[in-house]
Amino acid sequence: DAHISRFADLVVARDGDICAKCGRPLALTRGIEVGQVFKLGTKYSAAFNAVYKNDRLEEKVMIMGCYGVGVSRTLQAVIEQSHDKDGIIWPASVAPFQAVIDLLDPADEAAREHALLSAFIGDLRRRVPPCRPLGEGAPRLPGLAAVLLPGLSSERAVAELDLLGIQVSGGAACASRERAASHVYRAMGLSEEDAACVLRVSIGRSTTQNDLREAAEAIARVYSGSRAQGSTNPSTPPGNRA
Repeated sequence: DAHISRFADLVVARDGDICAKCGRPLALTRGIEVGQVFKLGTKYSAAFNAVYKNDRLEEKVMIMGCYGVGVSRTLQAVIEQSHDKDGIIWPASVAPFQAVIDLLDPADEAAREHALLSAFIGDLRRRVPPCRPLGEGAPRLPGLAAVLLPGLSSERAVAELDLLGIQVSGGAACASRERAASHVYRAMGLSEEDAACVLRVSIGRSTTQNDLREAAEAIARVYSGSRAQGSTNPSTPPGNRA
């Protein structure tokens, strides 16, 4: 049973209410808490006998306090105060970069990359007829292609192409740390064996037509070498490199 020992007349303060102590009107202002300061008094310092000597060489118990600044909430407060319809406007004092270079017309670059990869796929098909590009005709990033090279493990291809100065990846990007054949390619209908024979080719703004011609030539050389040696997929699933 609760014992009521006191009654009080309580109201929710509103802007303009009269202060009961000074008689002046209250003003409500919206604020953001980004840190705290607490006065702890002598509760902990007395328990630890944390003392100091004053100017009269008398020992006094320290009056303790603590503070905390919330880094994450500080950034949230910055964003709340500094933004527009397009997103964050970082103040210079906390901006991650002092200058950002944006591509003004990404559509032109996307078209260029699409044309380069289309030419690369055509060249690779002429050099390696068994190869099969994946996802043709489906909406996808313009600078990325995945190609199945039947019988050539991506692990071996990535290693040998690296020695030739060509950097490609094996498997799907979302499974780059896994040694098993990519579940993404399995979901696309590839067998376990074929899923282990997919190369990913990525290009960017600095990639040229000559770069891709050299890449197609190197891939064809590695593929021909594996055929001549009778290479098959290793029993251990290939590593996927990103």
